[in-house]
Amino acid sequence: MRAEATSGSRPSPVREPGTAAYAAFSWSIVFLIPHLYWAAGGTAGLDGDAITGVLAAINYLAMGFSIAAGALALALVRAWGALLPRRLLLTGAWAACVILSLRGGGGLLQTLVVALGQSDDDVPTLALVFEPLFLVGGILFGLAAREYGRATR
Repeated sequence: MRAEATSGSRPSPVREPGTAAYAAFSWSIVFLIPHLYWAAGGTAGLDGDAITGVLAAINYLAMGFSIAAGALALALVRAWGALLPRRLLLTGAWAACVILSLRGGGGLLQTLVVALGQSDDDVPTLALVFEPLFLVGGILFGLAAREYGRATR
């Protein structure tokens, strides 16, 4: 954190964007790893069955979105990100925040309903991992968007 002189007598702290954006980038890598594993034929967490058909397509889409999310997070803090319009980066980061938060929050709510016995379904083990992971990603992208927006005004 650095301080810039203002018209008052005390310096005002100015936060550089970075911490949340790098955390969001790290989140995208963590999210990508199991999808790469499943694409390579791994079956852990899938009841011993490799993914095929529509689930394989969804897995590849998730991999693409994860890579795009990582690039977006880095664009918020790396010099090459300045080549992109500020509005595009902010819109993308806030969209990631909203989509991931809704997906994670909705999934956690559904898992809670199932866990409390309000549904006949079983709670999938993957839901206990991925639903909070979606929510964490949403929070990180929201923080990154806020940091970037404040730093680039």
